[in-house]
Amino acid sequence: MKRFIPAWYSRNRWWESTSRPFYLKKQYTDFDDMISLMTMHSSNNVDYQLIVLSFSPYLRTFLHRYDLYESHYWSVFDEIQGIGHQTPQAIDYRDLSWPEGTEFIFTPFQIQAITGDNTFSKIHFSQEGYLMWVEDYKYSTIQRRFVFDDRGFISAVRTYTPDGDNNKKHYFSKDGEEIFVEDLNVNTVTINKNFQSKFKKVTYSSMAELIEEKFQSYVERELNEDDSVIVASDERHNSMMARTIDASSLCFSIFTERNKVVTQDLYDSISRAYYCLVDTQANQNMIEHYAGLNMNNFNLLRVTPFDAQSLPNQSSQLYDTYIGLWIDGLDEIEIREIVNSLFQYIQHKDGYKLKILTKSRDNLSQEIIDEITKLNELYHQEKKEISDVIEDVIQNKKETIIDVETVPFEEDLVSAISKLRVVVDLTLEPKLFLQICCIGAGIPQINKKRTDYVKHMHNGYIIEDISQIVESLDYFLVHLKNWNYSYAYSMRLSDDFSSINIIHQINQLFKGDVSSGT
Repeated sequence: MKRFIPAWYSRNRWWESTSRPFYLKKQYTDFDDMISLMTMHSSNNVDYQLIVLSFSPYLRTFLHRYDLYESHYWSVFDEIQGIGHQTPQAIDYRDLSWPEGTEFIFTPFQIQAITGDNTFSKIHFSQEGYLMWVEDYKYSTIQRRFVFDDRGFISAVRTYTPDGDNNKKHYFSKDGEEIFVEDLNVNTVTINKNFQSKFKKVTYSSMAELIEEKFQSYVERELNEDDSVIVASDERHNSMMARTIDASSLCFSIFTERNKVVTQDLYDSISRAYYCLVDTQANQNMIEHYAGLNMNNFNLLRVTPFDAQSLPNQSSQLYDTYIGLWIDGLDEIEIREIVNSLFQYIQHKDGYKLKILTKSRDNLSQEIIDEITKLNELYHQEKKEISDVIEDVIQNKKETIIDVETVPFEEDLVSAISKLRVVVDLTLEPKLFLQICCIGAGIPQINKKRTDYVKHMHNGYIIEDISQIVESLDYFLVHLKNWNYSYAYSMRLSDDFSSINIIHQINQLFKGDVSSGT
């Protein structure tokens, strides 16, 4: 069986829950290589298990969000707190024991419960509508936070000092018994005397030490010799994995969105494993470089963690022709030069428009935003004369030739791509998910770097510098035959990057077994 260990961790205390109330929506996506690989196994009926090492009171609703609710999983905190697999159960905040005379005030983001002259509580909900936190305040200073599990009980209580600073966090069983206390100032963990028989120590120097003890016990009890464990590479747990899991079963997954740079320290933390998955050629080169320096024999596989799925392509049904430009990873000078080149290309073509794609508008400086505004105004100034009636309409709502669309999440990017005719990504390392999406939608790509996912003049065009953008765009936009060929080639290529083929490649990495998929 394959077992997946993700790194869905907080920035400070990595074992803390990353879930937040719905109005504090993250500006980054949780979607990663582990979610994608598990989805592939699930869709092909291949058995797997998820192992979660962080405190995850909202794990069920999180998995449901990514269509992984049926996943078989083991959670270290579930074992510590004595909780089995149960269906999520929503709690009605009105059923809680509120003081007599409590008044509820409804806001767009939360519910406030006025419990006294100087006391009140804030009631927070998840994006699925489940009760997450109830925070008690006195004189506008937080006193405690009750953390609710999505299975319908209080999982932990965080207490604060009279000044509102972090103090302690108390963890409970489903029956409301306190199991242990984490000191948030010195990081120690103290076991309650009623539960000390279930632990090897009474006091732990950190939560990480307690997690490793329980994880090691689980590995010794449950893991078999023929199991394969794929671990999301993260320096905060890599050493623990190497100490706990047999090297012949251990595989680390290097994922660019998580492992921004492959350093010597990162390599050292994964070097004890026999296997390694990498997502890009650049990461493979770095791993091979460090392996050569250390004379290690690594079983390395470069494989996309995203499978190519058939995506809708609406570009031929639209009146306008949209060119997509991915800018994340480019510096300001490059963005300005590329945008101006594309503006020169589309301004005199009927119905051509540029769609700038980015995960966050913060990636665009104010100077570039001003430049885009100036180019849009220039386009209107050079536009041919039109009738007074139409001009009056346009005065109220001016049409733009360059738009910026933010795509912070994968579903946003998929939606944006469905309307594009061609995609330009001139970053040093083209965005992997974008390339796979383009294959699924049959959209040609223009890149500066050769990858496994684009073949020159087939489903894309490889250029050496920006001056070649015009000829690359003309190749697909002027000659319909080339665009149609690119579409057909991408459809054939999507078979090579299908989920079952990726599973077969991973099986071959471990044991040469290609029969696990159905």
